[in-house]
Amino acid sequence: MNANKITLTAILSALLGLASLPSHGAPLFFQDFDSGLGANESSYGAFALGTAGNTINGSATMGHPGGYGNYEYSYYQIDNVALTGTKILLSFDYSAYIEPYWDGFNVVVGTDPLNPPEGVVSPTASSGMQYSVGYNLSSLGPVHFDSSLNPTGKAEFDLSALSGSTVSIRFQFQSDISISNSGFNMDNLLISNEPVSSAVPEPTSFALLGLGLAGLGLSRRKRR
Repeated sequence: MNANKITLTAILSALLGLASLPSHGAPLFFQDFDSGLGANESSYGAFALGTAGNTINGSATMGHPGGYGNYEYSYYQIDNVALTGTKILLSFDYSAYIEPYWDGFNVVVGTDPLNPPEGVVSPTASSGMQYSVGYNLSSLGPVHFDSSLNPTGKAEFDLSALSGSTVSIRFQFQSDISISNSGFNMDNLLISNEPVSSAVPEPTSFALLGLGLAGLGLSRRKRR
């Protein structure tokens, strides 16, 4: 086999290998709350858009704009979220000041209508937000976030097990009686994925292949 054939084989192998790699997909959902809520989003109770309270990065947030009270149940919910891909991560920035043990926050994922505390999902090991065992609240259950550890940070949840499903996601808060605080606020909510790999070359791969073949042609002409 001559040098030209070896070079052509190497180019084809490398470029077809690139073509078979998964591409980076667009986010499945993103919300920074600066432009209001979409048609598939809603809030309930004391949760509202605001810039007061525990603002994050100086921008609008979703949560408690003016603190919370006794026996409160509030949430922000997204409906009709189509989860696709092989690695689906839900993340958001948060800031919270909640009475430890007695009051809390957690995330529920399931098909509409939701029936919490069924469907509570746990944060990943690398998440800044971690649940602890506290008071058994009627909608949250006994496992929830109470801000005693990491009152600010980035929360992360792995939803890969639900790939292929269309779900509702509820970010819910509940309190009992006695002490009330500034509450919970969230921002920069993102649901991202890694698309399923495809062996079909993308247009960029074809362009690279063309450049490689053109370069090979030039090198052959110089040798002549």
